[in-house]
Amino acid sequence: MERLWSKVTNAYQRNGLIEIGSKSLDLALSKFKLYNLYIDKNIIEQKRYVDRLTNSGFGIPLYNKNIQTHKSSDELFILGSGSSINDISQDQWEYIGSQDSIGLNRWPLHDFTPTYYVFEVPSKDLGVQMRIDFWNLLNHKRDEYSSIPIILKDIRRFHNTNLNKHPDWLSKSILLSPDIVLPPVLSNSRKEFRSVLQYINQTGYFSNNSSMEYLFKKVGSISYLIILGCKLGYEKIILCGVDMVNNKYFWDHKRDELKQKDIPIPESSRSNKQEIHSTNDPSVHNITLEEIIYELNEIVLKDKNIDLYTETKVSSLYPRIPHYNTHTN
Repeated sequence: MERLWSKVTNAYQRNGLIEIGSKSLDLALSKFKLYNLYIDKNIIEQKRYVDRLTNSGFGIPLYNKNIQTHKSSDELFILGSGSSINDISQDQWEYIGSQDSIGLNRWPLHDFTPTYYVFEVPSKDLGVQMRIDFWNLLNHKRDEYSSIPIILKDIRRFHNTNLNKHPDWLSKSILLSPDIVLPPVLSNSRKEFRSVLQYINQTGYFSNNSSMEYLFKKVGSISYLIILGCKLGYEKIILCGVDMVNNKYFWDHKRDELKQKDIPIPESSRSNKQEIHSTNDPSVHNITLEEIIYELNEIVLKDKNIDLYTETKVSSLYPRIPHYNTHTN
């Protein structure tokens, strides 16, 4: 902690963000000491959850596995759930297949198999059937997914879950990812989030090959995946199906087909009739996912010379986040 503290203070002074002996220095140090205490507390708590699961014979800590061995390109496609996924052509899928990709949550409902797969399951009190449907969906895709890293995030929700329903083949291979929500200490404003990102960036946390001991997130899993892509050292990150303009999903049009094939759809209770996705609704979140992505791009990705794109112009991120054309890149 003290070494980290000294490193951050020196970095802030070198970059003129705070001055020795100034009130801004005292305020900044007090604020970031609170963040360090919060992070340390959460690391201990998250590791306790991981230990509880691994001691029961379930999973491997992500920080004990080098998933970078699966990295085979400089580009990473993050595969979200938005309906614009259905607009991607076969030629584009062939290009995406030549690069690395991460599928998120219900991605196994799609025929394309990604390089990595990240998902979360609801707590036992909120989604018993949805959790069972996830296990059944993964079982259905066992042949395609058994050889790729499968990462379970939000283990806080999962650590006390009955493990009897999960597929046996996942027990020794699923990767358990401790994650921490930011910024919860002083306020939940965009300004505070920006301040926290600047602070964390100064510690070297976002550097390539840095520890996977814990991953940060904020409002939805896309922020987690962007940070994961950053830490894995990708030079370009392309967001696919990150529409945020409604709650329409890529599998909506083929529900009957999935049902006929006896493929379960892990359903949440959230309505898909809203005009705006809940992660991007300012009445739901003080900081929307769109704002979080902008801050990650400006403070973290650009500092690391990582280019961020959206695959679709339908996304609320466009045009501030440029469009990526697989035919010209």
